[in-house]
Amino acid sequence: MPTRPPANAAAIKERAAARRRAGATPRRGFPQSVPGSTKGASSKDARQPGWELTFSDEFDGDALDLSKWRPKVNESAPGLERHGGQQQFYVPEMCKVVDGALVIGTRRQRGVRTAATPHGGAVGHRGRGDQYPFLSCWVDTKEAFTQTYGRVEIRAKIPESKCPGVWPQHWMLPDPEKSVPKRACWPLGGQIDIMQSYGRGLGGPGTRAGTVESGYHFAPKAECGAEGFSRSAYPPMMDPAIDFSADFHTYAVEWSKDSLTFTVDGHPVHHLTRFNVPIIPRWPFYLILNTAVSPFGMPAALNQCDDDMFHYVDYVRVYKRASAQVNADVWRFLSFSVVVLITFVAASVCTLRRAFNRDVDDYGIIDGDDEDEDVDLLAFDEDLYITHADEFGTATHKPVKAFSYSVNDDDDSTISFNRRRTDRTEAATPLIGDVALALPDDGTGRFRSSGPYIRRRANPPKSSRPGVYSDVWARDE
Repeated sequence: MPTRPPANAAAIKERAAARRRAGATPRRGFPQSVPGSTKGASSKDARQPGWELTFSDEFDGDALDLSKWRPKVNESAPGLERHGGQQQFYVPEMCKVVDGALVIGTRRQRGVRTAATPHGGAVGHRGRGDQYPFLSCWVDTKEAFTQTYGRVEIRAKIPESKCPGVWPQHWMLPDPEKSVPKRACWPLGGQIDIMQSYGRGLGGPGTRAGTVESGYHFAPKAECGAEGFSRSAYPPMMDPAIDFSADFHTYAVEWSKDSLTFTVDGHPVHHLTRFNVPIIPRWPFYLILNTAVSPFGMPAALNQCDDDMFHYVDYVRVYKRASAQVNADVWRFLSFSVVVLITFVAASVCTLRRAFNRDVDDYGIIDGDDEDEDVDLLAFDEDLYITHADEFGTATHKPVKAFSYSVNDDDDSTISFNRRRTDRTEAATPLIGDVALALPDDGTGRFRSSGPYIRRRANPPKSSRPGVYSDVWARDE
């Protein structure tokens, strides 16, 4: 069960003072083991349904993987001189990989003091780490990995809250070289805070003791590196009764083009959309892990933070939404199956239609071999009509009920309907009472079995020769 953080600040201060009076030696040095880490966990543990892993570090080696992480060496956070008066100087030596976890240490430098001047006050001399009251560590993926959208998941245990202003962070910043618009640097390009916490709640207005927070900084009209606050949304993520330094917890953000959703141990705790922030970033961000010391913890931190403090990171995993992919062999099989199925269905439909429609009232013809052989008629969808004009030129339209045809013994190129002959390459010119049509030449010297050439019309033709059947046609619906 989570334990409650120490609530009596005066008692903590008195114990620290008593230790100093007694000449007690501050507890220094990195731990040799990290209880609760998942060292050696199977790669299957990193799988997330619906997500594809794009970056990960389980910290199972003996040292920091420099192909993934860049340690920082200075006191300044992104773009800002002295970054609001932070009290730490970053050195790579304060980050070590121990027992399957990244350990970020924060150490008080004895004899170094500074003025408590929040947000803009001087902090020693830039670049002189020996003049800062605290040493700590910062690592980021700026040179190795950036991503737009996805899920970032970090399992971590934060330092105890007894040191005023100690400030563990998991956060993301835009890469100015890859952002759109260009040079979308801090704070113009935004800042995604996956998790942050302040020792004793001393992190500025609105911060509370024992909580971890998430949020999003944005300043759409600010200049790159401009000093000062940016607007943000920072509701406390969890009840302060939970001691987040007592055990590991999983902090994550899911980022899409429309929203940012923050979770703790899988539970959504903070949701931002374009309805409550003016813009959700749509450019690449890189990841940062660090521990700072807030100026709001000064000067109390000078007297109450003698012991080394540790921020443990068990793993970092970054995902993107998995795309639907089908194995190439499976895709080819499915495509072939669809083609075969369509062909089979089409052939079956044609066969059934022929079986049901082979009747003297159907229209079209099939091939025959003997002269004057009467044959059944091939199935045809539409009713056929003959347009007839009487002696006054008035057109009437009569349905065609049946055909018969014969093949000439001497010349397969002729065909007769009702014993009237016409060449298949000529236009049909039937006389009164007769039906004569030309079959199209298919290049084989034989008549097609798919029926005569029939013209489609949207409207009946108009006859110009009284007493002549001017056309055989099928109505085009």
